[in-house]
Amino acid sequence: MEKRLTLGDLLEREKNSFGVLRLAAAAAVILDHSFEMVSGIEGHGPLTDVTMLPLGQHAVNVFFVLSGILVAASLDRSPTLPHYLVSRALRILPGLAVCVFLTAFLIGPLFTTLAASAYFASPETYLYVAKTISLATGSAPLPLVFSANPVAGQINIPLWTVKYEVVCYFLLGLLPLIGLWRNDARRLLALAGLAFVYVAVMAVPGIVQPGSSLQWFFNLSLAFAMGVGAYVLRHRFLVSVWVLAGVATVFILFAGSPIERPLSAVFAGYAAIWFSQFRYGPFRRWTNMVDLSFGIYVYGWVVQQCVVAMFPELGPIAHAVATFVVLLPIAALSWFLVEKPSLGLRPVIARWLDDRMDRGVTAHQTRERGPGSVTVAGQAGRMGRQR
Repeated sequence: MEKRLTLGDLLEREKNSFGVLRLAAAAAVILDHSFEMVSGIEGHGPLTDVTMLPLGQHAVNVFFVLSGILVAASLDRSPTLPHYLVSRALRILPGLAVCVFLTAFLIGPLFTTLAASAYFASPETYLYVAKTISLATGSAPLPLVFSANPVAGQINIPLWTVKYEVVCYFLLGLLPLIGLWRNDARRLLALAGLAFVYVAVMAVPGIVQPGSSLQWFFNLSLAFAMGVGAYVLRHRFLVSVWVLAGVATVFILFAGSPIERPLSAVFAGYAAIWFSQFRYGPFRRWTNMVDLSFGIYVYGWVVQQCVVAMFPELGPIAHAVATFVVLLPIAALSWFLVEKPSLGLRPVIARWLDDRMDRGVTAHQTRERGPGSVTVAGQAGRMGRQR
């Protein structure tokens, strides 16, 4: 008989292989994009003829489900809201900013057909930086960069998902402020409300247009919410091959139906959780210490465009292999030189924000109630969960 295992049993870092699964998902995105890079046909890749979503979008679902689990755990551990917000910002923004600047001011000049003076004089160069770092869009162009590639002029399309992840972080951070993170019952109530809104909106034809930003927000936030729900139910959330078989069966039965997309997130997310129970030897220990998944994701498309520009004769598999040869060292440098040092600043910045918030609340209460009033400094930042 299979030993009863729950998600709660896997949440300690040394007991799960989430790092392996994130790295595998990042690699799947690269493999999927290699087919598009070589052919110039959007969505032309593995699984395209089998499911509604290509391999890369299944991988993105894995990212969002695992992110929901880990970010909910981060929120639970955070003593104050500033600690949580600082952790989320430092995990994404420094690495993203360095990637954007290197793309605009190093890769762009090398792969544009313009003269360097014209490239740096173009407003488009600086608009790319502003639009991409602000998460306004992931499809901002650079002047005549990659213009002769099969996927012409597309600089770093995968960054379009980052804004949805940031919105999910923000919405989750609101729950403590409105009293919905105090206990599991309130947390489940909030998630049930999101599910109700999702079903209500998707059930009415014409509200959400296929391929629109709203559709992607609902789809990706649902995957993230599934991860949060799995975390909330972690001590009752079974990790079982029989549950996996059941989820897979339901997914197959409803393939091609209007509910395939949300079911694909359920299936991909649960499969990732199930596979995370295995040890994978030294590889798991390494991925738990060195997280290359973000670097692979944010630099992947840019490197792939560079590879196809230099070696246009490569087929999809050879293109993916060449990409990884170049990309893995770049992702390692991003982790060791940017992402990891940035994460080390969390305690310092969070303490500074806490101190500023405490002083601001104390000064406000002193003005409102007089010098003899009882202060509750920092209350706005405290999350005060009940366990």
